[in-house]
Amino acid sequence: YYFSSFAYQGTASDMDWVMDINLNCKRMLKPDLCIFLDVNPDTCKERIDSSRATAELYEHDIENMRKIRNNFMTVFEKLNKSHNISIIDANSDIETIFKSIKDELLKIAYKMYETPIKLFNNQLYNAKIFEDHNIIQYKSLKIINL
Repeated sequence: YYFSSFAYQGTASDMDWVMDINLNCKRMLKPDLCIFLDVNPDTCKERIDSSRATAELYEHDIENMRKIRNNFMTVFEKLNKSHNISIIDANSDIETIFKSIKDELLKIAYKMYETPIKLFNNQLYNAKIFEDHNIIQYKSLKIINL
């Protein structure tokens, strides 16, 4: 809800003010990572209309959806140096999106742990030695089941 608060509340209030009061709140938890699935608002609206009987509050008006998306992009631009933010193009099919997310997680895990990260049995590992896909010494990161 961290970034969503900025983007959604920024549609009705001054976004810089919303960000300021939230970012300076000692009780506000900063996320370790934000993976934003970026979808063109027209595509998003089509997907919503074809898969649900009713739309949520912010999903009725495509112009409002565009404004919210733009707010997210503004927030990410302002915070990209101080926060771990990845924007994934989610306009394609689900398999392509999944691969993009998995690739981004591996890249981010490498950046966070500064050692090679390997995928073994659908788990991410910080591996010291790999021989023919047999892990000799490893530390499981247990970030996500892929």
